[in-house]
Formats: sequence, structure tokens, C-alpha cells
Amino acid sequence: MPRLADDALCIRHWDWSETSQTVSLFGRAHGLVRGLAKGARRERGRFGGGFDLLTRGEVLAVGRPDAELLTLTDWAMLESFPRLRSDLAANRAGFYLADLLGRLMAPHDPHPEAFDAAVAALRSLERGLPAEEVAARYQRDLLASSGFLPPFEAPEGGGPSWFHPREGVVGTEAPGAWRVRPDTLRYLASLDAPTSDEVVDESEPPEPPREVVARAAMLLAACVREVIGEEPLTMRQMFPRLPRRADQEGLVPLVRRARSAG
Repeated sequence: MPRLADDALCIRHWDWSETSQTVSLFGRAHGLVRGLAKGARRERGRFGGGFDLLTRGEVLAVGRPDAELLTLTDWAMLESFPRLRSDLAANRAGFYLADLLGRLMAPHDPHPEAFDAAVAALRSLERGLPAEEVAARYQRDLLASSGFLPPFEAPEGGGPSWFHPREGVVGTEAPGAWRVRPDTLRYLASLDAPTSDEVVDESEPPEPPREVVARAAMLLAACVREVIGEEPLTMRQMFPRLPRRADQEGLVPLVRRARSAG
């Protein structure tokens, strides 16, 4: 029986029985996988009382790499991110992070850059960085990894722009388009810099105003909503000011279209 070993994040779990769990993991080398952890909820078992959501660890499993359900045999926790259990804003951002991985990533499709971005985001939340700032960069990185990042290019002249979430382009004013300020587009462009867990030094440019970050994070959330074709509860909790889509239920998820075409 093939064996699988990976560095993974626990993004969802269900109780299978009084002693076992079904777990969704996002691995750096294997992508999104599901597994059955028999006896996981036993305090003295191999899993130490069960899997905790939003923890990182080394997982061992048996089964074909493309199997719908693997058998998990071991889990060694490496990081637990305790701030996510005590800080409401960090908690909401963490749940949103995990939700997007499950919705944007296809099963058994490795995206190591998405895994690295998720771990970097969780570490940033653990350090106390503002949740909207972390969410803005993470959404940008995840859209780029999945191939759905729009080109946020400001028009010449520096005037106001209009972003069309459904088409994923910056253009002229039209029904359904969002008015985007130049400082928001400049901030979005700055997110192209590589993600880093290191604390920035004093030579770095000053941080943008919080309102600019909030606008950029909501705009990226609107892009994600178009891609997956719905608004998850975690998105509404993360961005309560996000404008709603009247025709949201009629959308066909872009991610589903891309996978069907492939």
C-alpha cells in the first residue's frame, strides 16, 4: 500500500464516530486530501486527542495519492497558532483562510506556493498583524496560485478607475463596476512583492492607511466570490461591509468552468 508523508494544514474535520475523525488537509506536496483518522479522538492515541482546525503538522497516510479517502496513520503537530483561539479578528481571518483553500484548490493538485502563503498568513495573524492586511495579501496570493488574479493596472493620468469583478478587469464605468481609487490600485500592485515571514525593517516604506487596505481586501474578496460563484459565510463574517450581489445565486463559478475546460 503506497505511503504518503507531507507537511500539511488541517482546514476541516468531522467526527466519524465516537473515537475517529475525517479530516481535510492541505499538504505542501500533495495539495488537498481527505483522510480517516481511526481512534483520533482517544486522548492516548497516536493523534493526541484529535486534529485541531488551523494547525500545521507532519502527516503520514496510506492509500493511493489520488484516493478519495486516505487512511491517516500519524500526525505530529508543528504549529498551533494559539492567537487564533483568543483574538476574534484573527479567528475570523483564519477560518476564512481555511475556507478559501477548500474552495479554490482542486483535490490532489499540489500548490506549494499556496501552502506557503497560507502558513505565512497564519504566522502573520499570530504576530498580531491586522486581519484585513493579512487577508488582502493572502487572497492576492491564492488568486495568483489558482490562476484567477486579475491585472490591477491603473489607467494613465491617475484618475478614478472602475473594476469589473465578473470580467476581472479595470476599465470604464459600467453597471456592476466598482469605483477604485488610485491609492487602492497602488496598494494592490505592492502586494506583488514576495510574501515573507520576516519582520520588515525601518527602511521599508510606511504602511498604507487602514482604509486603503480595507478597500483592497474587499475588492479581492469580490474577485474570489466571482471565481467560486457564491459568498461563503466566512467571507461575510470577514467583510461585513462587502457589497452584496443581487444576482449572486445565478453565477456559474469560474473555478468550475476552468476545471471543466481542462
